[in-house]
Amino acid sequence: MALSAAGSSHSFTSMPRDAVGYSPSTSASAERFLHITGEVTNPVLLENFIVEHPMVHSAIIFGHARYNAGVLIQLGDGYKIDTSDAKQVGETRNKLQHVIERVNMFAPQHARVQKEMILFAALTKPFIYTHLNPTRVNRNDTLAKYNDEINALYNTVARAALIAMKPPKVWSPKNSLTYVRGIIVAVLGRKLDDDADLFDYGIDSLQATRIRVILFHALQSTANTDTRRLSGNIVYQYPTITGLATFAARTALACFRHRTESSLARCLEMTKMVQSHTLNFPVHWPSMQSPHDDVVLITGTTGLLGSNLLAQFLQNPKVTRVFALNRRKSRPGSSVERQAALLQASGLNPTLARHPKLTFLEADASRDHLGLSQQLYEQLLSSVTHIVHNAWLSTSDDQLPLSIFDGSFCMLRNLVDFALSSPLPAPPRLLFIGSTDTLRGASEGSLGGAEGAAAPEGPVGACDAAGGAYGESKWVGEQILAVAASETPLRPIIIRVGPLCGASNGRWREEAHFPMIVHLGVTLGALPKIDEVVHWMPVHTAAQAIAEMRNAQSTHLHVTHPLPVSTLVLLRTISDHLHLPLVPLAEWTARLETHVHTAPLPASSLKLEDPALTLLRHLRVHAHEPTRIFGFDHARIASDKAWHASPTLQGGARALGNEDVGRWLQHWQELGI
Repeated sequence: MALSAAGSSHSFTSMPRDAVGYSPSTSASAERFLHITGEVTNPVLLENFIVEHPMVHSAIIFGHARYNAGVLIQLGDGYKIDTSDAKQVGETRNKLQHVIERVNMFAPQHARVQKEMILFAALTKPFIYTHLNPTRVNRNDTLAKYNDEINALYNTVARAALIAMKPPKVWSPKNSLTYVRGIIVAVLGRKLDDDADLFDYGIDSLQATRIRVILFHALQSTANTDTRRLSGNIVYQYPTITGLATFAARTALACFRHRTESSLARCLEMTKMVQSHTLNFPVHWPSMQSPHDDVVLITGTTGLLGSNLLAQFLQNPKVTRVFALNRRKSRPGSSVERQAALLQASGLNPTLARHPKLTFLEADASRDHLGLSQQLYEQLLSSVTHIVHNAWLSTSDDQLPLSIFDGSFCMLRNLVDFALSSPLPAPPRLLFIGSTDTLRGASEGSLGGAEGAAAPEGPVGACDAAGGAYGESKWVGEQILAVAASETPLRPIIIRVGPLCGASNGRWREEAHFPMIVHLGVTLGALPKIDEVVHWMPVHTAAQAIAEMRNAQSTHLHVTHPLPVSTLVLLRTISDHLHLPLVPLAEWTARLETHVHTAPLPASSLKLEDPALTLLRHLRVHAHEPTRIFGFDHARIASDKAWHASPTLQGGARALGNEDVGRWLQHWQELGI
């Protein structure tokens, strides 16, 4: 394929040659970078395509911690321009448009470069090359040298997309037409007839770019459109207001249909997963008398909630034995030593790990007989009266396939088989630690019947839980138990636990967003104003309530804090303690973005655990719903049955306040954060 540029022709070969400024592609993996979406770009091969163009001397594709990629180009001799001259920049971008389009044919969607994301090196700021190889670009130093220009480029594109116009929530033909008319007025400064050709009225390429960026941003934020799949020449293809409006309405409708079909497909997958794990339940054959006291088998005692549950059962005089079943670990130290350290980290007495009524079991609970010896398995069968199943794969990635939870489903099914194989007069009560994520439909009023009614403490449908992999997996777990209860004497108790906050010593889950915001607020010198109503329950209070529910008559119980609190109140208290100002969320997010983009690259650019980048991605996802940073409204979740089953909840839960904030801050300070 021939390419014409600046009066010359140039043909692309099937594989790019080793170009000036680049070593062979064996080093490409070292140059990879991570977008804010979690996708990875390997830029070297794409850069080699660009530098084959006769106008280009060297090129660096950038985009670490950004949604989209851009390219910094150093033009060759005879093609250099004054980068402060907008006309020269625009004309040169146009000359390189074909090579960029060619590169985008080879690039993955997330690495495609739009024309407005081309940045040219200034005459006074040439690229930096390595000392050992003067033909190889020093990528990090060159990008650092152009950090201000790159940030300015992203800001310019973002400002074009953030013109003060509210996109329609529903992209009906009428709404779409009204919105596109507004874009044209904002960009051109005058009204045009709906069927007038925009180019007949003299719009240039920069104005066409602004129209496209604004429209794409609106479709992305309100219809969740993947705009990277759309043509970059959309204004040229639909050069009238009517044409653009029709395109927008159809695109949004297609995305809605896709999401609906996707949701239905996930519901079907959830149902099939239940079916595959509910075949051939064992027959319960009682042959022993009931014990006088409770014997508890608990899984997952190595987490924050699990440690607190373990402490509750060990300290309960009505519980005579506790078996802690956890996966085998390759870490150094015994189970006792590891559990003692975890108890101490959670503000609990570490000597509980050596309690005389505690027995540790290291096994693979997803295997037959829980991976235990036959003798030990039979000993458990003849003594266990309660199973508390807390272990479960944890993830915040909503798009994971359900199959990733297959080990958790197998583990639950084997615990069901264990309970039904018990020789006791009734199978052990099986407490399943579920999640209110299965009730996410409550935020739209789709649960509980009438509009505004709270989600009941009872079963819900698959589509009520669809939308997030973790909540969907917990729904599958609930349904496995529901089918078992309908076909066998098993009497499970499904305890849906809502959001949890700091334990008795102030410790939170490490990946929780609120402490992450506070920690980064110290770095950024400010805290964000987030006014969101939350129903966070302290971990130790939730654990105490769950332990009290082990003999409940109800099959579904909800553990959420009955008294709401505003996150703004909590943040103000923290602001006073740390002497940090409160700033608008948008400003704080901008500070975080600058911090992410200017911080030194991690040793591995593929590291996904960077908390700043993780939080920035989360805030970007919820930018259009700033009152849902911490989840949906748990005020719409009923908890009457849980209140009757727990003396702790009946005693009245105190609203979160200064005392809780003080514990959180003290714990974070002790950790040196």
